[in-house]
Amino acid sequence: MKIENYKILLNFISLTKQDFEFIIYRKENKGEKKEDIGSNTYSNTLPIKIDILEERTKYWISFIQRDDFEKFVCKPEYNIKVTEHYLYYCLKTQVQKKLSSDEYIIPNNKFRKEIFLILNKHPEGKECLLLSPYYLKSEKRFGFLIDFKFIKESNYEFNRKIQQLSLSLDKDFKSNSNFYIDKYNKIEEFKTKLYSKIFPLQFEDNNFELEGKLISVTAATLKTKTYIVGNSNESNSQFMGIKNYGPYKSLEKPITLLFFFRNEHKLLASDLAKALRGEMFNTFDGIVSFFKIPSIKIKGIEVKDNDFTKSIKIEIENKTNENLIPIIILSKNENELYYKIKYEILKNHKMAVQFVSLELLKNKESLKWSVSNIGLQIFSKLGGIPWLVKPEKNRTLIIGIGQSHELSQTNNNQFKITKYFAYSVLTDSSGLFKEIKSVGKYSEQQSYLKKLSEFISEIINNHINDYDNFVIHCPFKIKKYELDKIKETLSKLHSNNKRFVLLKINDNNIYFGFNLFVNSLVPYESTFLQLSENEFLIWFEGLQYHNPLINKRISGPTHIEFYYTNKKLTLEDQKLFLQEVLNLSGANWRGFNSKSTPISIHYTRLVSKFIKCFSKYEEIDIENINPWFL
Repeated sequence: MKIENYKILLNFISLTKQDFEFIIYRKENKGEKKEDIGSNTYSNTLPIKIDILEERTKYWISFIQRDDFEKFVCKPEYNIKVTEHYLYYCLKTQVQKKLSSDEYIIPNNKFRKEIFLILNKHPEGKECLLLSPYYLKSEKRFGFLIDFKFIKESNYEFNRKIQQLSLSLDKDFKSNSNFYIDKYNKIEEFKTKLYSKIFPLQFEDNNFELEGKLISVTAATLKTKTYIVGNSNESNSQFMGIKNYGPYKSLEKPITLLFFFRNEHKLLASDLAKALRGEMFNTFDGIVSFFKIPSIKIKGIEVKDNDFTKSIKIEIENKTNENLIPIIILSKNENELYYKIKYEILKNHKMAVQFVSLELLKNKESLKWSVSNIGLQIFSKLGGIPWLVKPEKNRTLIIGIGQSHELSQTNNNQFKITKYFAYSVLTDSSGLFKEIKSVGKYSEQQSYLKKLSEFISEIINNHINDYDNFVIHCPFKIKKYELDKIKETLSKLHSNNKRFVLLKINDNNIYFGFNLFVNSLVPYESTFLQLSENEFLIWFEGLQYHNPLINKRISGPTHIEFYYTNKKLTLEDQKLFLQEVLNLSGANWRGFNSKSTPISIHYTRLVSKFIKCFSKYEEIDIENINPWFL
């Protein structure tokens, strides 16, 4: 759907004056260590002479006068990052000068230039407004990103009150359908409560004021997600699509569900069995009817001496010809036992298992709405394909790269990486899960990077005749040296008719936006806007075109950066790859309304969590198993 004159109010406030200059002090960087140069300095490139901007070199930079540094009059266009750094220094200086120490927080993070201004304090934490200097390249404007954040007190356990204060839940502790309105109102508090205390930013000869409102930027929409279900029918809803037409690919053999539970949980296990048969609620027809499975056999096994793995081993060793899955009932607080059972079954039987929490089973209203998702996970783990997404390109392999690092504490309480390991989740542009591949575990960075390069080259070479496009999706937490190694690897792959693309995908960012055309302020699903030549924001979920009502909390946008491509991409080319990312956000088989994140990122994140928890045990093979991590 095309919307005329579609604009999004981005959480960015521009400086009123863009043509300015500022004084810095610099000294050529000849490879010295920062600790030898001194504190309050950092390094970046600048023109050697202002009349030849292309001739540049690296300098140590300070914003306060130093005897061994030369004075230099800098303009914003000399280096955007230096200018952002200068604006951060001005803001930090002003905040420390004008506010008391309990009115702000300056994080000790050298990578993010952020300051939190405290709006309200609670025992659980602090309501804050985040300010971060930023250059919006698409509009060629310097200014500040502004966002609402709740910072939890470290001694408080995460709970529903904290979710409420974070605006995720409303006053009745339900999903906050007014999330965008509440967030907008919090940002507006900046003008009334804090602006006059801090601005104008005065530093030396500069006097920085901000525009009176957030900036309005041009937006557009991609195609909304379309799901392919039974007999290649299309639907705009996964659940209704399967209900009407059946799954994309069902299971040919009957299935066996083996319930493992302690004696005191026998009745809860019985309730779950009834719900999965479709005998308990009107929200789910039952796993056999809904997923068009030939038949089902359910057996309950009471676990003795709390030894779940022994009970499972005894029960499954003589059933090798059956399509079965263990279903294990545990409290959600039994984390250690949960991971131990998961590990043992994967290691010894290469089999997926399904856990269901006691807390869910005791809450019949929650179970009523969750049983279809439990059925979906069981169906997918047994090898069924519930749905695919309608792809934009049929010959694209998506390689989701995940990584984990084992850390050890040094004598001076710093942490260093002692183990490096990575893996990939392979899918195509329809969202069809193909396989997990593992790089292995390495204790030296160079060995790990060499193997990572070989690993990616091997995947692509193995599939070079099957696909035209190879797109690597990396999460925002991946290290820069890993991204650069992947980029270097792709640049060495020579194929005139193949396209290699590396995308960095960040669903945990400080960007936000508001749709002033509607009362809820929520952008339409599939909205995207351009931040720079290679950076975009996308709303994977949002307002539906046919329904103006919002009945749950809608998440914010995802930031996507085109980190590398072997061929120049037009905007239309970029939109095709963005469309694929959007489509993959609808391919999550963990639930019918699961987290709206592309599975190339979400699945690798799930695998990463498991591998981290498995690291205390002997290393295992996680490949060639149905999607056990769901």
